[in-house]
Amino acid sequence: MLQHHGASDVPRIGDDEAAGPVKVGERGTGLLARIGHHGGPSRAADQPLQADAGRVRFHSRVVQPPKGGVALLAFGAIGKRIPDGLNIASREPSPAPVEGKWPSYSSHRSHQHPTGKAFMSEQALKELLIKELQDTYSSETQIVEALPAMVEAASSPQLKQAFENHLRETDGQVKRLEQIFQILQAEPGGNTCEATQGLIEEAEEIIDEGLPAEVLDVALIMAAQKVEHYEIASYGSLRTLAETCGMTDIARLLEQTLEEEKATDQKLNQLAEGDINMRAFRAA
Repeated sequence: MLQHHGASDVPRIGDDEAAGPVKVGERGTGLLARIGHHGGPSRAADQPLQADAGRVRFHSRVVQPPKGGVALLAFGAIGKRIPDGLNIASREPSPAPVEGKWPSYSSHRSHQHPTGKAFMSEQALKELLIKELQDTYSSETQIVEALPAMVEAASSPQLKQAFENHLRETDGQVKRLEQIFQILQAEPGGNTCEATQGLIEEAEEIIDEGLPAEVLDVALIMAAQKVEHYEIASYGSLRTLAETCGMTDIARLLEQTLEEEKATDQKLNQLAEGDINMRAFRAA
C-alpha cells in the first residue's frame, strides 16, 4: 500500500491488503483518493503509476479538498472503478536545502534564512548606537559651553568647585566619546540633543530670574541634577547596547563615564542636603 512518512517524504508502492499488489506501469483497480476529513471521499482517475530514479509520480491536477480538509492517500474500495478526469497531483522529491535560504517549493515562495534577518538587525543596532552616541556627544558639548555660566552664578564656594570639577570631567568625557567614534569609524557630529538643549535653557532662565543667592544655588543644583539624571540614563542605555553588540571596549569606555556621572549626581545631592538647602531656608 501507499505509505505516507510525512509531508516531505516520497510515497512508495507496496501491497494493498485489500486489492492485492499494484505493479509499476500497470493500471490499478483499488486506488482511492480520500480528500478532506475522515469521511466524504472523492476519487481520482485510475492512471498508470510510473516510477523512475526511486520516486513515484502521479500525473495530474490536484483535486481541491473541502475547507479545512487535509489530503490523504489510501488503497481500498475493491471493484469500484475511479471515474476518469480526476487525478492525484504530481509529487516531486523535496528540493535540497540551499545555504542562506529556506527550500523553495512550487506552491510556496522562497524565504530568506533567519541569518539574513539577524545580519540586518545587527547593522540596525550598530546604526542606532552611533546615532545615540552622536546625540550624547551633542549633549556633552552643550554642557561644556553652559557650565562656565553656572560656575559664575553659584555663590557657594563648594558648589562653584563642584561645577568646575565637572567641567574638567566633561572635557574628558567628550574626548572619550571621540575615541569611541574612532573605533566605530563614524563621525561624532550630525545630531543635536534637544533634551539637553531644553534643560540648559531652563538653567539660563533661572540664572536670569534674579533669585536671592542662596535660593539660586538650590535652583542651580536642581537644574544640574536634571542634566545628570538624563546623562546617567543615556550612558546606561548606551553601555548596555554596546555590550549586546559585543563591543566590549566601547562598553568599558561608556561605563567609565557612567560612573563619573553617578558620582557627580551624588556630590550635588550631598551639597544640597549638607548645607545649601538649609542656608536657603534660613535666608528666606
